[in-house]
Amino acid sequence: MVTLTLEAPENSTHVALTQDTFATEERLALHRSGWTEGFEKLRLLAGSSG
Repeated sequence: MVTLTLEAPENSTHVALTQDTFATEERLALHRSGWTEGFEKLRLLAGSSG
């Protein structure tokens, strides 16, 4: 299951994502890498510095 939480403090948006129940550590690593890459692309498109 994936849970996505959005918060809007002071003219910005904070995104938190949780995902659980992975069959192996390797699957966890693949998902972590994919989500990290996806959020980095989103950050660049949005023009945010962090």
